[in-house]
Parts: sequence; structure tokens; C-alpha cells
Amino acid sequence: MNKKEELKSRVNFSYYEENLTQKEIGSLLNISRQRVNAILNANSNHKLRKSRRIEKKTISRKVQFHKNTGPTVAIPKDMLERIGINEENKDAEIKIDGQSIVIKRKNK
Repeated sequence: MNKKEELKSRVNFSYYEENLTQKEIGSLLNISRQRVNAILNANSNHKLRKSRRIEKKTISRKVQFHKNTGPTVAIPKDMLERIGINEENKDAEIKIDGQSIVIKRKNK
């Protein structure tokens, strides 16, 4: 296996199997995040594998509190798109279920 193929293999394994972020992979392999992104997007089945990765993923975020607005939490766009929330359908239902917050696409 040549160096280029080995790099592709390491990037794919780190992203899909170890669930590392592109930034973490870049730091680990001493390449830019953009290079990691290019390698991942070169795969013809990247979107399918990425959606499967997102299905299993639980994110951890800190709530950010701001002086003049309410608290915010960043949620990855891919997770919202997975449940059907996008630019055309922005209506969502958010409810508290015990110690969890559940986000669902609101049916019209």
C-alpha cells in the first residue's frame, strides 16, 4: 500500500470507526482539516456512511449563556436534516422528557 492509500485508509478508519472529528484527525495525522474533508468526500459512499455515523452519535455540548439573549446550544446541521428539519421545513417540536430534551420535526 502506498503512502496516499495508507493516509486515505487511516482517515476513513478514524472518522467512521473511531468517530473522531475532522479537526482531531488532522491534528493526529498532521494534515489540514480541509485535506481530511477532501479525502472523505472523495469516497462515493461518504454521504451514506456519514448518515449511519450520525444515527449512532450522541453529541455533548455546553449551553452558552449570553447577557442580552437566551441560552443557546449548537446542534449539527446533519442531525437536524436526518429528522427532516431543513431550510424548507424549519418547524420543530421541542419537549423535555425527564432529563432529556427531545427534538422532533413538526408535521404540518
